[in-house]
This record gives sequence, structure tokens and C-alpha cells, in this order.
Amino acid sequence: MKKGIHLILVRLKGFVLRGLRMSRLGFRFLGIPSRRIMPGQTQAFFEPRIYSAYSFRRYCTEEVALDPPVVINAGDYRAPARYTYEHFVLCVPHGRYYHKHPSVITPQGYQLAIVSNHSELTQDEHVLFQELFFPRKRHFHGLGLVLSTANDHNYYHCLFQIPAKIWLLERVGIDWKGIDLFFLERSAGGFQDEILARLGIEKFRLIDLGKYPHVSCQRLMALPSFWKPEPWLCRKLMETFLPQENMPTTGPHRLFISRSQARYRRIVEEEKLMRMLGQFGFQLVLLEGLTIAEQAQLFHQAQVVVSAHGAALANLVFCQPHTKVLELRVAGHDADLSGVYEHLSSLCQLKHHTYLCEGRTNDFGTHPKFMDLLVDAQIVEEIIKEAVEHPNLVP
Repeated sequence: MKKGIHLILVRLKGFVLRGLRMSRLGFRFLGIPSRRIMPGQTQAFFEPRIYSAYSFRRYCTEEVALDPPVVINAGDYRAPARYTYEHFVLCVPHGRYYHKHPSVITPQGYQLAIVSNHSELTQDEHVLFQELFFPRKRHFHGLGLVLSTANDHNYYHCLFQIPAKIWLLERVGIDWKGIDLFFLERSAGGFQDEILARLGIEKFRLIDLGKYPHVSCQRLMALPSFWKPEPWLCRKLMETFLPQENMPTTGPHRLFISRSQARYRRIVEEEKLMRMLGQFGFQLVLLEGLTIAEQAQLFHQAQVVVSAHGAALANLVFCQPHTKVLELRVAGHDADLSGVYEHLSSLCQLKHHTYLCEGRTNDFGTHPKFMDLLVDAQIVEEIIKEAVEHPNLVP
């Protein structure tokens, strides 16, 4: 009975949403978008509008070949062999940005998939088009840049996606200091402040999307999401956050990065694994509370890094070439960004091993990206022995 009522309500909601989209009244009065412009349609959408202050400019498209990682318990997992980067800058007059489901929306109610999350999904699949109620829109004057990522609280996303947008503007000759406002959820604390300070972005120009999740401005600028690291970006991060002077000459060379303070994706019986690693000279490290510069120094001195999949591995960008990496990840966690650190290791010439282990459910459910890790210490020991006994081994 309950299932039947629920199904009726879902169908009724879908009928109402379709009617509101077709009439355009939904967008005018409620903010409901009317259509999704897919990435391949972007150029055709902008061309007839270039005389109305719309602009869409593509820059270089780059492709890189990726070195395959060594994968233990690979099953059907296959790491990508190549990856293509697209660079562009677009500007929408009186454009909107909706942060709950990161989306850039035109004043006609069109969502631009190329600068919205899950760009590969169709309109029927994207959750934005299932929303019936939107928060009140807050309008701002001037030129605003969407600096936000899909996960503004996350270390990896902040480190690789926020600076990249500013540095891309510099690379293509756009003076970003002429931008009036930067839209960003201020939820990441210290390391987000450190990034903004290094970029030279004054806090008074930041609009907190946590406070205003639905915004618009006279001219809204948006850039690629930078989901995956790029070679030029890795070099720039190294130059920016790794001090060139007063670098300590001593420090732990074999790191085990603990996720014991995380809420999920923790290693079950971590103490047992650490006892085994301790026999090989590994030091347990908690990164919480360290600045980006401190983490950069730590990873730059490392010869071997062992860690569960997590944002801490963003620091691999600071490692020296040929550093050995062992990433522990639940088998099945292959979607979204799961292979991002294999990708990063290839760009930085690191020797990457991925151990796909079993997972255990926790309060966050059964999705592999949230599961805690059931790690076989013997398998890890065999991998570490090979890396330690053959320090120049090339996978």
C-alpha cells in the first residue's frame, strides 16, 4: 500500500515538473531549470549569443599517456591508459550558480552541463531536474567567478581545483584581479585559508555558498572542474607550497598515513598492520592539523608511502620521482575519483601499487567508497619487502 502511494506521488511530482519546465513558469517563479545543455552542445548554444555578452572560448586540449599501476587483486579493474584535458573560459550575463547540485544556469533557465557536476548525465538522470523547491536567489553586482568545487570541505578538491582556476586564467592571459567576487563554500578551515592566502585572494571578495547556496551576478564566469591533476598544475603546486629554503634534511622516510580519525574508510585492525610496518621502519603519521606546507615537506622527504585511499594522498604531488606508493582501496571503488592517485603518481613519476581489498560496512552504508578496509597484512608485507629490498625496482 505504502509503495503504491509513493509511486503515485513520484509520478505526480514528475508530471508537475515537466509541466513547469515546458511552460518556463517554473524557472521564472520557482527557479526550476527548463533544459540541460550537454557538453557537446555548448559551442552551438553560445555562438548565436556572443553579441549579448555571452562568451565561450576554448584553449588548448592536451592528452597525456599514463603509466599503469601495479594492481593487487585487480579482478576486472583496468586503469585508464590516456587522459584528455580541456581548457575553456565561459561567461554568462546574469548567470546563476546553484551549489547544492553544483550547476551554472543561464537567465533563460538552461543548465550548462560542461560547468556543472556529473556532466555525463542526461537531463532525465541529473538530480537537479528532480528538485521542486530551490532556495531564494541572492543577486550580486559585478563579475563573479565560480571558484567552488563539488566538495569544498575536502583537502584534495581544494588543493587541485581551486588554485587551478586562478592559474588557468593567468596562463591564458586573463587578469583575474579584475574579478569582483569569488563564489566558494567556506567550510574547509585552515587549508582553504592557506590556499586563498597563497593565491592572494582577499576575504572580502569571497561569497560563502554555505550561506548563499543560490546566487547570481551581472556576469558569471566558470571554468573546467579540474577533476584530474594536470602536469603543469603539479609543477605549480610544488613551486607554491614546497619551501625552497630551510628544508629539513632529516625526517621519516617511510610513512604510514593513518585514517583513524576519519569517519569512514578506516583500516580495520590498523594497529596490527602498523606493527608489521613498524618492523620495516615505517612511522605512523596523522595529518590532521598540519599546514599544507608541513605536509608538503613530509611527503617530499618520503621514500615509501602507505595509505588507504583518501584526500591525504593529494600530497603525492610533493613527492620526489621514484617514490614508492601503496594505496589501499576497497575493490569496487572504481567509479568517480577512485583512480585519481594512480593518475597523479604517473604524472609525478612515482611507483604506484594499488591493493584492492575487501570492505566492511559501517554507519555510512554499503557503497565501496565508504566501507572500512579489511587489509591482509601478509599481502602488504610482501609488497613492502619487494619495495624495500629492491629500492630501484621499476614496476
